[in-house]
Amino acid sequence: MKGLFALITAVLLAGSASAGALRPTFVGSRAALFPPAPLVPLPPSVVTPSGKAVDIVAWALLPGGERLAVLGPLARQSGLIGFLGSVGFDGAPKALRPSPRFPDLTQTDRSLGLPLGGWVHCGPVAAADVLGALGLVDDAGGVAARLGGRSCMDTRLSVGGTPVAAFLEGLQAFFDEASIEEVTLEYQGWPSRPFRYGLVTAPRWEDIRLALAFGGGAVLQVGWFAERKGAWHRRSGHWVALAGYDGERWFVADPGPWAGQGPALQEVLFSPLSVGTVLVAGGNRMEGGNYREVLSGLARPRQGERAVAEGVVLFWCLQKELDWGRYAD
Repeated sequence: MKGLFALITAVLLAGSASAGALRPTFVGSRAALFPPAPLVPLPPSVVTPSGKAVDIVAWALLPGGERLAVLGPLARQSGLIGFLGSVGFDGAPKALRPSPRFPDLTQTDRSLGLPLGGWVHCGPVAAADVLGALGLVDDAGGVAARLGGRSCMDTRLSVGGTPVAAFLEGLQAFFDEASIEEVTLEYQGWPSRPFRYGLVTAPRWEDIRLALAFGGGAVLQVGWFAERKGAWHRRSGHWVALAGYDGERWFVADPGPWAGQGPALQEVLFSPLSVGTVLVAGGNRMEGGNYREVLSGLARPRQGERAVAEGVVLFWCLQKELDWGRYAD
């Protein structure tokens, strides 16, 4: 088992490092295999018989002799041990308009019934927005309080709202309670998180486009930074939901009351930070060139702060049946 785990870890790291320009279109998923099938590492990129290029992490050899390609962003998770699915690679569309049913809730709306008037509940509200837009819940407003409760995210003022790990574990707990099985969570960003949610330390914007374009969603974590002594120091953070995009312009549902009381998506532009910019948060120092700053469109509650997209929770939606013929020899 130790040898298998070491091989899986090596394949994961190799897949993360070798991710190229080609990106995934989901063609299905398969439940966990018991016992685990052996993994056979392959070159980073091959071409299928149909002529489609794919970026491969590994093959899983199935009992009947079939081969399951374990590919794409999902293969970066420790869930690879259970073989989350098969992914063929295409590019995301250049534009994806927001769904007209995107809720865009306001966290201080009294009708949501959130503790402390909702002032620290941007995380649960942004997640509820995405769940409502995807049609996974009937009442996004009613779900926000449940997501922020102790059995889920346990959002509290004493911990600064909803830390990344609490957001992920709480959202997964909600999925388990509500029997939502078609969504797999991945986190890309720098705050600590459980290993099974991924190892990528900065948002990959093409992955975000893909998650939205193929039926999923995304909640972005924005850090508010103040420049001091040649570095940007994090002062606080905020969760917002990404509803769509048009090229480099993003449609954002900001739960904060400063963004307006009624549903009105903001159009936000992000710009890569210059190499050499140092971001400091929780004692960690990160290279700013891996991240993007809000250039325009996102309201900020305090003057003089810079908003940085420091992490994103991706809602990958998987189909239930695998198109085996797509990978047949």
